[in-house]
Parts: sequence; C-alpha cells; structure tokens
Amino acid sequence: MDVRSEPRCAITEYYSRSFCSIRFINDEQVSGKMLTMKRVTVISVYYNRGHCVDDTINSLLIQDEEDINFIIIDDGSTDDTYKKLTAFSDPRLRIIRTENQGFVGGVILGVNEATTPYVAILGSGDVALQGRFRKQADYLDAHPRCGAVGCAHEIYREYTGTVEHVRMIPEKPYNEAMLLRNYFDQSEMMFRKNAYYEVGGYRPYFVYGQDYDLWLRINELYELASLPEILNRIFRRLESVSGNPIKYGMQQRFVQMALHCALERRAGRPDPIDTYGHMATFFRPRFRRSSSNIAKQALKCLYRNQLDQAHNLHMMLRGDSHTLYGLILDFLMIVPSSLRVFLVDVIKTIKTSIRRAKR
Repeated sequence: MDVRSEPRCAITEYYSRSFCSIRFINDEQVSGKMLTMKRVTVISVYYNRGHCVDDTINSLLIQDEEDINFIIIDDGSTDDTYKKLTAFSDPRLRIIRTENQGFVGGVILGVNEATTPYVAILGSGDVALQGRFRKQADYLDAHPRCGAVGCAHEIYREYTGTVEHVRMIPEKPYNEAMLLRNYFDQSEMMFRKNAYYEVGGYRPYFVYGQDYDLWLRINELYELASLPEILNRIFRRLESVSGNPIKYGMQQRFVQMALHCALERRAGRPDPIDTYGHMATFFRPRFRRSSSNIAKQALKCLYRNQLDQAHNLHMMLRGDSHTLYGLILDFLMIVPSSLRVFLVDVIKTIKTSIRRAKR
C-alpha cells in the first residue's frame, strides 16, 4: 500500500500545506519516463552547482543496485545546472525543475515523488562509491526495525585542503547519543519511506539542521545504524554551510531547536513546532554546546581577519550563557584593534606549537 494513503499526523498535514506551492510540475518540467516500482530512490537537490553535476550523476549511473531510480531536483538554478543535468540520458534518471524553494523543499518534493520503499540522499557535488545503495538497502531488508542507515565516508574540505575518513559510532545507544550530537551526515543516509512519513518527514521550519531533526524523530520509533565500509565521498565546499561562518552559526541555532523539540517530546510535552509553527523560535532555549560552537567559529573568523563575520557571530551570541570560548570572544571584541591583532597572533602561535608537539 502506498504510504501516502495512510493516516498522517497533524504535523505532516502542516508540511503539506506549507509546500503546496511546489506542486506545479507539468510534463514540460519533468525529463525522463515515469518511474516504475523499484527498491531504492536516490534524491539529489541542485541550486547553481553546474560545476558539480558530472561527478555526482556519473557516480549514480554506475551503481550496481539494479532496482534503483534517481530523482534530481533543479531548485530554480540560474546557471547551467539544468542544461548539464538534462544532457544525461538514462531511463532511471528523472530531472524535475522547480521554482527556488530551498533544499528542504526540494527534498520534500523528491520524497513525495518517490515510489520506492527506501529513499537515499546524495548531496549535490558528492560522490556515491560503488555498492553504497545496494549495501544499505540490503541492511534495511535484513533489519526491519532499522529506520535509517548511514555509512562511513570521506570528507574533502575545499577550504582547508584536508581529507578525513569518518565513521562516528557512539559509545551509548543512538537514542541517548543523538541528544549529544548528530552522528550522521545527511548525504550518507538511506531511510525507510514509511518511517519518514510516520514521523512527519522533513520540516520546513528547518532551513539548516533538518536532517538532525529527522533522525531524532525517526530514532524515537526505529533504530539507527551505520555501515563500517566507506561508501560515500562528501565535499565541503566554500559555499556550503560548513564553509560559511554565518550559515554555520545559523545551523547551530536550528540544531538547538531540533534538540529542544526532542527533549520536549521525550518529557511527554507537545512538540513546540507542532504547537507554534515558525513562532516556536521564541521558545528556543540556548544550549551551551551550540553557543560554544558559534563562539569557536567567531574566533576562527578573527584568526582569518574576517572581522565583519566575527562581529555578526558575536551578535548571535547575545543573551547566551557564557562559555570559555564565549568569554575569550567577548574580551577580544572589546579591546582596541591593535591589541586584538597582537593577541590573535599570540593565540595562532600557541595553536601552531601545540599541533607541532602532537606530531
């Protein structure tokens, strides 16, 4: 039975109302044949990333999973993204062009268009390694209580030139550990479509941090898991959230809201976004961990002489509980600029010495 025909919770109805504007697709805006019933749908959302198209799409088309479809959303790009996407010809590939709705709107659309029991996400510009989707789907087949599964991955940071191999396995069960941090990257995940609908799906409230909110809600009803093999290559680019200090600061605020909602639900109280919608922002508490992360990002901006961004992040922290990094930031922001430059140089020297000592 199509999960969309099942009764949906109130918040799912809220999502549908909020995004009714993107249901304008017609035959001229969809390239590719109608998708037949398969096992996996992979969704990737693009906005002005024409330079990232080839690597991502080629990594999809060489996958060894036979029962697979690809839904690619062009979210109103103004560059050559759509032209490059439509240059590919493959019966499994479906390109949907919409007005610009943002990443969350694009993913919601993609999931609604999917006709498969499993849905995977792949970030635009990221690369799925051979066997990723087959192995994740096999795991979900074998573990019916698992609602979503990730995998080990490589992270390439364009703005630092570094490469990391990442697989974060918590010491505690996921339902406890996920309250401390997000152990998954959105681009590595595959989830059950029925689990997605059962918990209400991605929420339009979250411009950033929407994946953390979704995994927290899925984990209240299902298990989470991560495959040990490196199956995804994720690129952190200058325009990404992690590469943009202000976007990173905003993401931390949305992460705080996702955590607050989870704690309220676990305490038996209504989810604030269920109750207040976008006005739930006024009920968001400040968590020291996220405040500390924003202060660290502001200090990094000072190190790089990005004074305007450091100032904006500092303003973001107004009213937060003081953390060690916050106190250091407060001090550096009020001292004369010449002294601040001197102190930042001293801190850089100390950090460099520590790194060398560790080697």
